[in-house]
Amino acid sequence: FFTKRSLYQFLLATSFLWAYTFAVGAEIPVVRASVMFTVLLLARVIDRRGTLLNALGVCTIVLLVWRPSDLFSASFQLTFVSVAAIVACAFPTIEKLRSIGSWAPSVETPLPPVAARPLRRFCELLYWNEAAWRIENRRQIWSANLFKAPYLKRLSASSFKSVLAYIFEGILVSVIVQFWMLPLLVIYFHRVSPVSVLLNLWVGVVLAIESFCALFAILLSGISVWLAAPMIVLTEVLNTLMMSIPAWTSQFDAISFRVPVYSGPLKAIYWIYAAAVIMTAVRMFKWEPFVQHRRPPKTGLDILPPATTMLLAAVVVFHPLSAPSPDGKLRVDFLDVGQGDSAFVTLPNGETMLIDGGGNIDLKNDESGGFEPDSRRIGEFVVSEFLWEKGYDRVDHIVATHADADHMQGLVDVANNFRTGRILVSGAVDVDPKYSELLEVITSRDIPLRRVARGDVMEIGGTTIEVLHPSRGSSDAESSNNSSIVLRLMFGSTTVLLTGDIEEATEGDLVTLLPESLRADVVKVPHHGSRTSSTDAFVKRTDSRLAIVSVGRKSRFGHPHTEVVARWLTNGAEVITTGEKGAITITTNGNSFEINSFVP
Repeated sequence: FFTKRSLYQFLLATSFLWAYTFAVGAEIPVVRASVMFTVLLLARVIDRRGTLLNALGVCTIVLLVWRPSDLFSASFQLTFVSVAAIVACAFPTIEKLRSIGSWAPSVETPLPPVAARPLRRFCELLYWNEAAWRIENRRQIWSANLFKAPYLKRLSASSFKSVLAYIFEGILVSVIVQFWMLPLLVIYFHRVSPVSVLLNLWVGVVLAIESFCALFAILLSGISVWLAAPMIVLTEVLNTLMMSIPAWTSQFDAISFRVPVYSGPLKAIYWIYAAAVIMTAVRMFKWEPFVQHRRPPKTGLDILPPATTMLLAAVVVFHPLSAPSPDGKLRVDFLDVGQGDSAFVTLPNGETMLIDGGGNIDLKNDESGGFEPDSRRIGEFVVSEFLWEKGYDRVDHIVATHADADHMQGLVDVANNFRTGRILVSGAVDVDPKYSELLEVITSRDIPLRRVARGDVMEIGGTTIEVLHPSRGSSDAESSNNSSIVLRLMFGSTTVLLTGDIEEATEGDLVTLLPESLRADVVKVPHHGSRTSSTDAFVKRTDSRLAIVSVGRKSRFGHPHTEVVARWLTNGAEVITTGEKGAITITTNGNSFEINSFVP
């Protein structure tokens, strides 16, 4: 428009392009697109034919020279793999399908494509243009008859075929990208969404319309706010519409579900899968439908790469080998959830039990005990991530000790993300409104609920799990802390005592009523080491060798209090905190136990 000289066009276009890139923060996806566009424009200036694959290669080199650490960035990896899938596989495949569907005799392709009849008919359905063929046939000194399906003449005259081709190509691109990105989606997001193949089309169309509406709204706002108002409202409606469908579909496990990862040597599965995907892409790239083979193509070799890719995709998605095998030991992982509690118990037979799930404190409503979830809550990015990294997609038993959100909030996320055998609660669940969110998940996912009380005993995999508190019918406890479920785990001669947030009153009852049941080798210190708990009588009765405090590195409440730590040390216990050591793991064979922590 301004000039016909390619150099000036290049300088003008790239100036605006890079000004926009830096104005929005120079994020990796934007920089990647800008570099690629710049490379393609430069190819025109120097009279060289630029290909998308070469542009992607140059783009990758430039980005890694600029910031080498981006190679390990999830954003860079996702961007590169998705663009590579489109450029190296999707676009070449679509071009070949178009050439099959639109084939007519020519000097370059005098003979029909070498492809299966169903594939030829399908491609012709999408791309054959009867009117264009008639015009071209009249221009030649020779004449020919092409045997196409009879319904293609009618479809060629309708606009439905163009829409059908657009939908097919969109789905094909989306499927290819999903296959290429599958390991990254599992590793970084632990989510597989088959429905996203269709949602990508939905979001693409609505987003394009929304972008035009937003642009018109900006332009009109310079003239009059009243003129821009309808476009602003339409933009907001389109944005809500675009986001609502993906949010709605994410509620259905069959079309959007969470997936654990393989760890240790089994991580090699992802590299093998990547190799299979690349082999399939190379096969598709080298496929020449108009090369007439003297010998029949080796169908077995052609099918092997995609068949291997499909098989390995099933191994990644359904993860039959991800969960660790039972080793006959009792393992308790005290997770570092900041100012909160969460312990993951792996029983000797492989069954699992999650006791509390941490949570995020809302300081604005701290007096009322209210909690305000972050965009990603503790239960999502700490507890769930821990379980996924361990290879689990199921938790057999979940225990909500009491209704404080720093214990219970994370369980809501875990119950949503994992298949759950059952949830154990105290009687207070019926009278405490803070259980409402967890109860909603229990109801919606049809999870069995069991109320436990003092005297209940479970035998699982050679481990005895005994409920010491609360007593049956004590849902009206003075404090939600004192309504905590207290569990004792006994495996062989090793005992672990899990105390929730009990305080002085409940500790006194336990010392009086169950003095012999309190002895334990390992104790989860009550209420994060608060001075309202860990009385001298209680500490002496446990006679523990190890006291673990679940607390943040810098507790806003001053936990654990100095006098409480001194009390445990005086009685012969080693005191360690999750705030200093990170996740703390206790493993026992029933005779002795060993301690491991994230921070040595």
